[in-house]
Order: sequence, then C-alpha cells, then structure tokens
Amino acid sequence: MHKIWRYKVYIYRMNRISFFLFIGLLLSLCIWFYRSNWNHPPEFAHAWNMSDYYAMSLRFYEQGGKIWLPQTYNLDTPDGITASDFPLPAWLSGLMMHITGGAAPGVYRMLSLLVGMLGLYFLWAALKRDVGAYRASALTLLFGLLPTLVFYQNSFLPSTWSLAAFLAACYAHSRKQTRWAIGLLTLAALMRKPYCLFLLGYFFLIFRSRKYWIPWLAGMLVFGAWQLYDVYLSNKYGHLFLRNIMAPDHWGEAWNLGLQIWSKWGLNWFSPWHLLVLLPIPFQALRSKREGGGWHIGLLAGGVLLAFGYFLGMEKQFVDHDYYALDCFYPAYALFLLHLGQQTRSWRYTLALETVLMLASFFWANPIQVLNQNPDPVRIGEKTYRAYQAAKPMFDRLDPERKAQVLVFEAYSFNFPLVGIQRTGYCLLSSHPDVQNRYLDKKPEYAACLDTFFVAEVVNDNPAIIQKLQFADCDGKVSVFRLADAPNNTLEALAGTNARVLTDTSSAVLSEEYLLVRNTKFDEANKILCYGTFSSNVSGEIRLVVSAFKGGKSLYYADKPIRLKAGVEMFRSVDAYLPSLDADEVRLYLWNPARITVQCKRVRMSAVRPYCRPLPLPDR
Repeated sequence: MHKIWRYKVYIYRMNRISFFLFIGLLLSLCIWFYRSNWNHPPEFAHAWNMSDYYAMSLRFYEQGGKIWLPQTYNLDTPDGITASDFPLPAWLSGLMMHITGGAAPGVYRMLSLLVGMLGLYFLWAALKRDVGAYRASALTLLFGLLPTLVFYQNSFLPSTWSLAAFLAACYAHSRKQTRWAIGLLTLAALMRKPYCLFLLGYFFLIFRSRKYWIPWLAGMLVFGAWQLYDVYLSNKYGHLFLRNIMAPDHWGEAWNLGLQIWSKWGLNWFSPWHLLVLLPIPFQALRSKREGGGWHIGLLAGGVLLAFGYFLGMEKQFVDHDYYALDCFYPAYALFLLHLGQQTRSWRYTLALETVLMLASFFWANPIQVLNQNPDPVRIGEKTYRAYQAAKPMFDRLDPERKAQVLVFEAYSFNFPLVGIQRTGYCLLSSHPDVQNRYLDKKPEYAACLDTFFVAEVVNDNPAIIQKLQFADCDGKVSVFRLADAPNNTLEALAGTNARVLTDTSSAVLSEEYLLVRNTKFDEANKILCYGTFSSNVSGEIRLVVSAFKGGKSLYYADKPIRLKAGVEMFRSVDAYLPSLDADEVRLYLWNPARITVQCKRVRMSAVRPYCRPLPLPDR
C-alpha cells in the first residue's frame, strides 16, 4: 500500500513538472516572438484586413457592445454596420477595453494571444493521453511553431480564435465529451465560416450515436441562424468582407494556381521540419486501417479532404492570403499530430527526434517572424496608419466632439486612416474623378490626404477638385480641407501661402532636354508646384527637377515624374519640396532625357511657402 501511495505521489509530481515545463516553454516563446509588437496597431501583412477587425472592436467599445450589430468607422455601409461572421473576438476585445479603460491595440493582441495559448494547451492535453506529457509538449510546440501561425497568433484576425476553438473541440472529443466538441466546433464555424466544413464532417463520426444528433442539429441550426442574419445585414446595410467563393475556372487553372501558391507560401506555411513529420502518413494510415485505428484516422482523412475542399473553393484567394491556411491546412495538421501520437506511442526515441524537429522549427520560424516585422520603406499601409494616428490631435482641435465625417483620399484600406483618427467617414482607394465626386456629394465635413499624394495623385487625377476644397489645417504629414464651393480657388491656396509664379506658359511645343528652365533664389523653405496640360508624340516621362547650388557645388536635388501618353492631352500636377538652404542659386526645370516632343498648354511652375514643414512618414 505504501509503495502504491509513493508511486501515485511520483506520478502527480511528474505531471506537475511536465505541465509547468510546457507552460514555461510556451510563455518563453510568446515573450520571444511578441515582445516588440504586443501593443502595435495592425501592421505588415494583411494590415488592411486586420484594421477592419480592430475598427470593429473600437466601435464595440464606443457604442456599448451590441454584438448583433458589428460596425466599423467606414460609412460605405449605413452607420458603419456591416455583415460579418460572428464578431466574438472584436466584441470581447471591446469589452476588455471597457474593463481596462483604454482602446490600445495591445488589448486585442493580448486577448488573441491568450486564446491562442489556450488552444495550444488543449492540443497538449489531448496528446498527453496518448504519448505522455513530454512528447505532448514537443508535438504541441512543433504545431505552435508553424511559421504563419507564429505571425498571426497575436493578430486581429478571427482565424486564430477559430483554430483555438477547433483544438479545444479535439480535446473534448478525445475525452468523449461529444456535446462540448459540437459546441466548440459550432463556435469555430460562427467566428470563421470555413470551419463549418469540420462541423458538417463531424456528423460522420457520430451518426451511429443517435443521442448526439440533436446537439449536432442544434449546432447547425445556430450556425444557420447566424448565416441568415448575416444575409439580412448584408441586404440591409451591406458588407466590407469577402463573401464569394473564388474557385478556379478549370482544372488547368487549379494546377497552375496551386504551383504559384506553393512557391509563394509553401515554406511560410510549413517549415521543412513540419513537412518531414508528414512522411509517415501513408504507412500509418495503412496500419490504422489494418488495426482499427480509432477516431484519429477518421478525423485525419476527413480533415485532409475538408481542407483541400476549402482550398479548391477559395484557390484564387489563396494566392494573396497566406492566413487562409489557418482555416484549413492547420486544423488538418493538428489532426495528423493526434493521429501520429496514437500510432507511435510505443516507438522508441520519438521524444528526442520530435524535440530536435521542434528546435529546428523554431530556427525556421524566427527569421520569418523577424522578416515579417521588418518595416518596408515602400510599405505605405503602416505609414498611412501612423501618419493619421499622429494627426488625431489635429482632428481633435478641428472637431472636438468627434461628430464630423471625414473623407480620406488615397486611404490604402477601408478603415486604416479612420482607425488612426477614430472618426467615421469614407476611405477612397481610387482617385478617379467619378469616385471623388460621388463621395464629395455625400457632404462630409472634412477631406484629408497625405501630403505625399495630394498634388501628385488627387489633383493630378481630378483638377476640378481644387474648386471644391478650402485648406483647414496640416501637421506636416496630413493635410485637412473643408468642403466648399470655391470657383476662384487655386492649387497654390491649397498648398501654402505667399504664392510666387515662376513660369507660366500658355502654349509651347518643346523637344529639348531641359524645358522651362528657371534660375532663382529662395530665402526660406518652399514647395514647388508644376501643373498644366501636356501632350506628347510618344508615351514617355519627363521630370520636374529642383536643384540647389552653392559655389558651383550641388547642395540639394529632388525630382518628380510626369508621365505622358502618346497623342493624349492630359492634365498633370506634381510637387517637390525645397528646404531652407544657404544656396547661391536654385535651378528649376523639366528634364526631358529622351528628348520627346512635348506640347505644353497653360503650364505653370510656382512656389509657395508650405503651411507647415513636411515631415517624413514614420516607419514605426
């Protein structure tokens, strides 16, 4: 009796040690991977999509948390209400913002990370029954180090929440808690539609047990009810999220897309070490079939079929959406690990091998995470958000009650800038005159644009907008305008003060290398504007050049392109910033390196003192 008691104490202590070892390793990986971005707003890959979910959580925080009315800041849908999958992640994040008293993005990120860690815990618990705690730790951490999962684990996407619910459902099924498994699969499907395939497939595991038909039907009815309500929201308010199947048109296209997807995302989804673990699949499947391998082989085969079914149904989207793997391939991989654990429980040296593979996976996932979190100088999405986030105090001065609607030109995404200033409005992804005019007709109180794009994109595509705006404020990165009927307004008035016309050409046909050359001097910083109607005999490019000299040496140089199409008369506008310099001479001209024939009509080159000194768009 004494020996039995000592053995039980030993087992209890070993279980505690293995549990705390697993939790310690899990926390260490979380700190390592997420220590630098735990409070960052949506950024990097698919930041445009994550910003929609973050906007939804902020609206739940501001509007009192009506989970049945998901809203964003974008008024393309009435009051910002949009059809959506069940918005539990955004709603819970909004609730936590109420509890913590702040709307920092870290609230959403930490909650997502906590849910993801709970999912990994349930996978560990399910594996532990078959392989013991230490092997379960190695296999669970191997799963947790899937490169794409590492990047999105603390993100704003609901896919990680659904994956965690799916892993919890696997644990419940392993404990024969079928009703819990059905409930968790239903929750996963509500938060992310693709998981309804696993809920549907689960019926084939329980169809012999009629006592579980009613819970399964209840789960399907709950899922179906939300889908009907989702259709109602879409018909009444509209939607911002993708709702259509994007299958290839024929098998040839499916094959070509598959090769393209694998070459782009394959080793971002699975490291070579994760793929190495898959090698025993055929042999284990045959062995399971021969020996009656329990529920694992049925789930494994079904999971793989469902994953590839979803992949084929959405293959066109997979080309640009790496996180779709979280909705199909990663659940199937988790089922394979469960099957692997059952089939190899008696194998020797598996713990050592799986530990080596887990460590190798870490060294594969870590540089991918570093690369994904490395600011890209041409990635305008994050810079757009941070510029508008920094501009929020300016909007607070103009609109202290936060009731004004804002039209954002060149917005990059449907919610990114509006999340930064935390105001409702409209985001334009196109500068086409028809698009601009349609949204100006909605009569928002303010229009805003990054200084980088206003002259070269917004005015360039629609010069008539000059007569519809009046300058309101700027902070060096973002300019804000009031809507007004201003028929006598000029581009100079929108760009700065103390306008000075340098060159004004009514009509000229030129083919020299240097056009409209003007040598002058400036005592302070200026913004140089060049605009007018151009045409050319061939398609090509000329460039506005601003260069400053002192003692014959170059102090400063900047150029901006003016693109022309053959035989097409086009309005073009560009601007270039000239800082305050101790220069003897400033030379302004249009550079025509190809010496194409250019016809200029009503082309003006002018200088204004900018309303505020332009600042570089922030990287972090």
